[in-house]
Amino acid sequence: MPTAAVRLRGGSEEVGAGRLLARSALLLGLTLVTALVLAQVTFRLLRDPDLGASVWWPLGGVAVALLARLPTRDWPAALTGSAVALFLTGVDTHYGVAAALGLALANGGELLLTALLARRAFPRGVLLDSPTAGIRFALCTVSGAMVGALVFTLTQVLDGAGPAWPLFHGYLRAHLLGLLMVSPLFLVAPAEGRRRLDLEWAAQLALTGAVAGGVFGTGQTVVPSFVCAVPLIWGGLRLGPLRAMGSLLLMALIATVGTLQGSGPVVQEPPWAQTLAVQVVLFAATLCTLCVVLTAAEKSALLRAARDDRADLAEAEQIAGTGTAVWDLRTGETRWSEGLYAQLGHSPDSVSPAPEAYLENIHPDDRGVVAATLARVPDAERLPNMEFRLLRPDGTERIMTVRNRIDRDPDGTAVQVRSTVLDVTATREAEAALRRTHRALDAVANVAIVGIDPATHLITFWGRGAQELLGWTAEETIGRRTPLIYHLPAELDRAMAETGLTDPVRAAAEVMAAGARRWTWVRRDGSHFAGQGSLTTVTGPDGEPETLIGVIVDLGPV
Repeated sequence: MPTAAVRLRGGSEEVGAGRLLARSALLLGLTLVTALVLAQVTFRLLRDPDLGASVWWPLGGVAVALLARLPTRDWPAALTGSAVALFLTGVDTHYGVAAALGLALANGGELLLTALLARRAFPRGVLLDSPTAGIRFALCTVSGAMVGALVFTLTQVLDGAGPAWPLFHGYLRAHLLGLLMVSPLFLVAPAEGRRRLDLEWAAQLALTGAVAGGVFGTGQTVVPSFVCAVPLIWGGLRLGPLRAMGSLLLMALIATVGTLQGSGPVVQEPPWAQTLAVQVVLFAATLCTLCVVLTAAEKSALLRAARDDRADLAEAEQIAGTGTAVWDLRTGETRWSEGLYAQLGHSPDSVSPAPEAYLENIHPDDRGVVAATLARVPDAERLPNMEFRLLRPDGTERIMTVRNRIDRDPDGTAVQVRSTVLDVTATREAEAALRRTHRALDAVANVAIVGIDPATHLITFWGRGAQELLGWTAEETIGRRTPLIYHLPAELDRAMAETGLTDPVRAAAEVMAAGARRWTWVRRDGSHFAGQGSLTTVTGPDGEPETLIGVIVDLGPV
């Protein structure tokens, strides 16, 4: 068995290593192909031949975004694929072997440092959800790009490429612009990508391409470049960060290629001024897109919070049986909450909120009082609380109580009435049932019925029979006295001895709850009489004791 276990474990480790190797190989291949495409686009379409530098660097931004999403164990494959693609493309286009190797080394160092700093600054993943997060991400990217620019400048100067300063700031501007243009990727979490609005995005892409092509691809110099912001704003407001970034990259590609071919409003001499002008245009377009996307995201967050608040309010109103209404006295507009519609038995589609519509649902006998109260609103200092009956469409009748508040402007003029409506039907029915019970209990002769709070032991009910038998009035006992007033002290001592309890009220209650027995009771005037006592516990809906009902029967007549 041990040998078999070792063999099984070894086989599992081999399978795990094989899967990891296959994953790395697949990632290496995908990264290599993607980087080759981006490098070809960069060197053949985005590079100013007169200046010998790229206007912007898409490979750096895409690679940083990829590393930020990958676990660190996959970084070697991704970095290797990017470096090999950059070296091969550099040799194939504009660089010698040494210069291409230096470019690949500089780009790889930049990517690795940026990814390491971003992982340290954002342990749970890069998400630019606050200004502080944006500043941290900017520091990471600037640090990485500056290190890359230093390495690139050093290797190119050693290879005899030219002065150091143009190489340094040319590399730095192009790479930072490329990173900035993919920054919308970091405005959403990885799991928040949306698969919708595809037709709208296709239309927006088509419009972006048409506008950018018209501005930068037709040789015209009259229409300014900021016209391209119109479709970008559409994408930022409607389509989310990822699709907005796609449209931005399309516009940037068309603008760069058109300008380098001598077309568009920013064509100028010398070459470095033209490259700088294109970079400024793309920088402004990127900032515009980011601002619009962030504004749209903030708006969406506020709308979601408002929807959540409305849902919470509706649920709270349903639980509490309440509803709210707001009546604007200046415009006559009235708003009802979902809880108020539920009280009325209507849906929001079946009735328009208005004071008159609410009055129609009030019982005819109560309607006049409520209407008269509402008519006094403009001149009233305050509105009284009201209670009335509602007639619902299904024929049921509900009892409502309303509390109102008048809002006033700085001049003291009433501008708005806020009303909170509470369904008290169950409460009023319970009160009526309790009154009927009290009347029934009061009709019993030679029997004292006492209600006791199980927590405080204070008397909560004192029937007419208790007053006649014991001599105390309800006013003297309810909420003021405990059952000790009618127990003989000696019998209380005996109850404590039997139960082992030190609280005389609890001891007597436990003995009486065990079964009816004969007791000697004490009247208010100090006289005694023989009677039978019993105690019943009434539990509430939660199963906890709600009240204790004590029954004392006078055995004298018997």
